[in-house]
Amino acid sequence: MEVDVDSLPTQQCGSSNANVNPSPITENAKKVDEGKKTKKRKQKADTSEAWQHFTRDPNDADYSICKHCTRRLHCPIMNGTKSMQNHTTRCTKNPDNIDKKQKLLMFQNQASIQDNGESISTFVPWKFNQAKCRYLCARMIIIEELPFKVVKHEGFRDLVTMLQPQFQIPSRTTITNDCLEIYKSEAEKLKKYFAKTRQRVSLTTDLWTSRQNLSYMCLTAHFIDKYWTIYKRIINFCPVSGHSGEIIGKYVEKNLLDSGIDKHSVLDSQHLHMRCCAHILSLVVKEGLNVVDTSISRIRLVVKYVRSSPARLQRFMGCVEKMKIESKSLVSLDVETRWNSTYLMLESAIKFQDAFDLLEGQDSKYRSELLSLKGLPNEEDWEHVRCMLPFLRGFYTYTLRISGSFLWNWGNDKKKIITSDDGFKKMVAKMKEKYDINPRYKLGYVSFIISQTYDEEKAKNLCGHVEKVLRDLYAHYSHEVGVINENPTSCSENVEEEIVIDVDDDPTSFLNNQYKILLEENSSSIVAKCVLDWYLGEQCESLDNKFDLLTWWKKNQARFPIIAAIARDVLAIPA
Repeated sequence: MEVDVDSLPTQQCGSSNANVNPSPITENAKKVDEGKKTKKRKQKADTSEAWQHFTRDPNDADYSICKHCTRRLHCPIMNGTKSMQNHTTRCTKNPDNIDKKQKLLMFQNQASIQDNGESISTFVPWKFNQAKCRYLCARMIIIEELPFKVVKHEGFRDLVTMLQPQFQIPSRTTITNDCLEIYKSEAEKLKKYFAKTRQRVSLTTDLWTSRQNLSYMCLTAHFIDKYWTIYKRIINFCPVSGHSGEIIGKYVEKNLLDSGIDKHSVLDSQHLHMRCCAHILSLVVKEGLNVVDTSISRIRLVVKYVRSSPARLQRFMGCVEKMKIESKSLVSLDVETRWNSTYLMLESAIKFQDAFDLLEGQDSKYRSELLSLKGLPNEEDWEHVRCMLPFLRGFYTYTLRISGSFLWNWGNDKKKIITSDDGFKKMVAKMKEKYDINPRYKLGYVSFIISQTYDEEKAKNLCGHVEKVLRDLYAHYSHEVGVINENPTSCSENVEEEIVIDVDDDPTSFLNNQYKILLEENSSSIVAKCVLDWYLGEQCESLDNKFDLLTWWKKNQARFPIIAAIARDVLAIPA
């Protein structure tokens, strides 16, 4: 039987079987597989106890927010809740962490809102804290500069036991470690502050040699923060191998790097080094005192004589009583290398001149011993001292003022001394050659003082140099601050400079009155070419001793941002 091959159905397999209808079983399996891919995993319920204190961040499901302190923690859905549990146990605002034990009540004085200024007492809860008491004990030792072994003193232990029996007094070693930890903590805070604010500071170094022939250096940073509050912070106190400039520079550089302070100077370090005004003043006064050294030496010898033994002091006090000299203080001996102590000696000795004269007639040994040295002080010597005291008193006051870290008005004080004493005139002339105190006012006043101090040519050069430095600083800081155009709140093309003076209270009334007369005679319009010119030509503030310079700049820094930036750095420089 012959079969027609062409009439038989052909079989196709593989990918070529496109015309064959799929079976129902194959279609259902395909749908199941696609369903498995598209179906999302069911979210697990938040069953942990930590969720009683946290909620999911509505903006990001991987973060949770504490219900007590609103702190945001990273807590992905697939991870555990260990981080939230740890935070819950140490959250300070969690009610479960608050100590529910009974506390004591104590009185606490608070400032009254009434006008009479009386204080009111309120009850506040209190609980003993051993760690806080240990910290305050270490802080007391640091502030009061007490020895570490004070915690072993019987009187201290008895007092603390009576005040708080629960306080366990630490040992000397423990309190030493506590003080060291406070130092490390404060040093780290200061380092972070400088790294964050990039604060420009003014540095001072103080060096001395101990009795053990060991050299030490104290490096101090002075700065004014953005709130116009001046600070003084000790960067380091360390032993040094010598007092030479090279050695000091290496130690200063090392301490700056350890403290996180960048070495970024102004105007390429042209004004990096400022001499200590108190030291310069001391050298100047010492040079002036050399003119009347004989008179001072004689008075020093009589003071040294009566202070050399109790018997001599007793005889001197008898002379004081006979002369009816009323004084609560006695004569004091000076340190020859410190002129300010010499001033205090002369000030105390001048009150007892009559007693010294009486002692000369009653004590033969007093006369013979002093004549064998430089002689007894005569009337001329006492007159020299009497004429010098008002002048030295001014310099003594200046030294105290410029030695402070929070005073800027030291340049205000300048008095005219009138005397007919030739020796005193010679001393003043010699001191005038080296130093004259500069005031703190604007360029016009500075120029006036310079013109009153130096000859015309030298004064002109010095005034030009001062103005050039000021304008260079303004240009340098204008790039740092990034202010192109400053617009003061009130401005005028023609400005007259005027000073209001309180003659009764201000010690510089003589020079200030002269300057005011000069302004009235040479009054002319000042055209403000830039904000610096506008500031210099603006009316000066009243010469009031209560004037707060930092408060004024805090209020006016918005008007003069560039000049305020200069003031923040310059006013922090100690005198």
